[in-house]
Amino acid sequence: MPQPQQYFVFEDDILMRTGTVHLGAAQQVIIDQTAVQGKTYRMEVEQMAGFPSMLGDSMASTSIEGCNPFADGSFNTGFITQFSNGNRSPFIAIDYQQNVASYDPNDKAAQPAGYDTAHYIYKNTAIDYKVRFQNTGTDTAFNIMILDTLSSYLDIPSLQMGASSHS
Repeated sequence: MPQPQQYFVFEDDILMRTGTVHLGAAQQVIIDQTAVQGKTYRMEVEQMAGFPSMLGDSMASTSIEGCNPFADGSFNTGFITQFSNGNRSPFIAIDYQQNVASYDPNDKAAQPAGYDTAHYIYKNTAIDYKVRFQNTGTDTAFNIMILDTLSSYLDIPSLQMGASSHS
């Protein structure tokens, strides 16, 4: 790092701490944070200006939840999927999903889900969008069309199709 970079520490969805870090070659820095019972923690560090998007997002991040559970074994959930997982490199895949019980096989989901009730997402953040459809009936389904209205805030020309079972 030719110059210090800013870092951010979040507890659940509250920014609780900021600072700077300056690393030389092969150096490491420990940022100590006591884990309050039941909380989820996330740390983000800005990449240097000019960091190639091919290698990842402009923010490196890491998260942890459940490391200090309540007495009944539970802990706060749902905060990790609100933000980008910090890696849009085409060579690495990271997938955070909440573990849920049985579900309808026809659904859609996006990650990051965004924070606050308005689901805010940082500008220029890649969004993984997933649509699942399964015909569980007793006959073949013909001419299936899945229609969804995307936000006008999305840059539609930047859409890139990923892996799928059908075109």
